[in-house]
Amino acid sequence: MGQMAKSEYAKKLDHIQAETEKNLSMSGYCKRGRTFTRSLDSGLIHVINFQMGRRYLYGKFTINLGVCVPEIYRMIWDEDEPKFVDHGDCEIKKRIGELVSPPKDLWWDLNNNPKKLSKKVVVHINIYGLPYLNQFISHDDIIQEWNEHRDNIGLPPRAGLSIALLLANRGKHEQARSLLIQEYKRKKDEPYAEFVVDIAQRLGISLVID
Repeated sequence: MGQMAKSEYAKKLDHIQAETEKNLSMSGYCKRGRTFTRSLDSGLIHVINFQMGRRYLYGKFTINLGVCVPEIYRMIWDEDEPKFVDHGDCEIKKRIGELVSPPKDLWWDLNNNPKKLSKKVVVHINIYGLPYLNQFISHDDIIQEWNEHRDNIGLPPRAGLSIALLLANRGKHEQARSLLIQEYKRKKDEPYAEFVVDIAQRLGISLVID
């Protein structure tokens, strides 16, 4: 399992990505390294990332899906999003195995036939990956999906803060304030509560905590 073997695995994944690129380019995705991205008119960025396994998952790969929301990224990290967004920059995240039925931690073995693997990957992206990402075309879609499905859409544990940011930027300050207060109370004895207060101030929202 030396450098040569690792190189062979990388070559196989390169082949699979090349086959996938033919499919994704038609949907507006651009490739850089192991990641495909698509920028939408709304400002959202869809991400499809190929991740090679390490340690006991060496020689295998999986697919990560994500949606970067630049306005949330800028507020949370106090800087602009990267020019080329990666999966780690996304606000909404899921692995493709979470979307299959039943959900599982799905990793494909690169020791298998690359052509057959390529077909499986394309099918999984078309059946599970793209429909999942296409739920989030606009910021209003994110709010609606969260209202209907809450934690199941792939937002982080601070989902209430994320949605509050989106609501505030749409002028819905009372709804945003309500969520921010919930977030504050949820972790009121932790540094996160101070962060919530700071975000509220930056949004021009005054929090009155009972």
